[in-house]
Formats: sequence, structure tokens, C-alpha cells
Amino acid sequence: MRIPVRVHAEDLILEAGVTSHLRTRPEVEILAGDTQDGRPAAVDLVVAETLNTPTLQTLRKLQASVSGVSVLLIGRMEAAGLPAAASYGVRALLYRNLATPDRIVAAVVAAANGEGVMPGDLLGDLLDQVGRLHQQVLDPHGLTVKGLTTREAQILELASQGYDTAGIARRAGFSERTVKTLLHGVMVRYGLRNRTHAVAHAIREGLV
Repeated sequence: MRIPVRVHAEDLILEAGVTSHLRTRPEVEILAGDTQDGRPAAVDLVVAETLNTPTLQTLRKLQASVSGVSVLLIGRMEAAGLPAAASYGVRALLYRNLATPDRIVAAVVAAANGEGVMPGDLLGDLLDQVGRLHQQVLDPHGLTVKGLTTREAQILELASQGYDTAGIARRAGFSERTVKTLLHGVMVRYGLRNRTHAVAHAIREGLV
């Protein structure tokens, strides 16, 4: 089944060029540029020179109006802009000077399948950012990137393995009261009904 793709670019000549390269590819179906034609795109291919305000506005508009994901074909990109791009639905990113039709299609297919694509240099910078986040923000406060404290993640992991309150307390080195308090805090924060619901939520959301 062909993946519906809509191309967006400020430069209409550039948009036409990218569209012509992809129109004959059997993996994708290029939709008309008018988003009002009623046909939703599974992937929006956004072509830009930099991650400037107009590009972010385009990504924000697409995220608000459609349920698909975006692939960003960009001239140059700083690692500092990655969180903003990701927050607006960018699933894959390619540099324009390296973007052959094969690579663009591969990125579109990956994005449509929920996978990510990123240049190696940006990936290294992103990993550095995550490391600094752990060292400077999360670790000092006993937090994880998943939104749980390390103790909460530990007791939910043990609960998912079938241990009761006493078993969790023994293995985690906490009192039973502490275990109950931590579980209650997770349930209140996420609006969960009981321990079973908390464990199911944690597994479904990848929290443990």
C-alpha cells in the first residue's frame, strides 16, 4: 500500500522539484499541495533551509490539523533545535545536500512505521543532551526521563513481576508503608484506579 505524502515548502520551485522526484516512486503517493482537498497525508514532508520561525509555524500547524507525522528535509540544523522539532511531530530528519530520492523515501517509510531517522552528527549531540539532562536535572532530584522517580519505577517493575506489597518492600529495601505511599502517588498523578491499573498503564506506556 502506497504511503500518502504531502510536500510543504516556502519555495514553490523547490517544492515542485521534490514532488517530481517522488511522484514516480511506488512506495509513496504524492497528494496535492492544498491541505483542504480532504485527503489526509500519513506523512508530511517539510522542506526548509533552517528551523526558523516560519518552519516551526508550519510544523505546529500540521501537528494541530492532521494525525500524521512529519519528515523534515532541511539545509542546516543545530542540535539545540531537535527538541522543538520533535515536539511538533518530526519523526525523521534529513540534510538536503544528502537527500537522494531513495533516502527521502526510506525516511518517509520509517516515519510512517513509527521509526526515527536522524543524521549521525545530530544523534551524537542529542545523546550528549540526554546525558546532561540526567546529570544536571534528573539524577539530583531522583527522577527519570519517563516521569517517574527511580523508586517509583523500581516498585512498579517489581509489581509487574507479580510481587505483593511485602515482597516489593523486601526486594526494594523499603517499608511496606513506603511502597503503598509511592504506589498511591503514581495512581493519583496518572488518574489510575488501583495497583493493577497502575501496572497495566506503566507497561502500556513503556514506563517500566
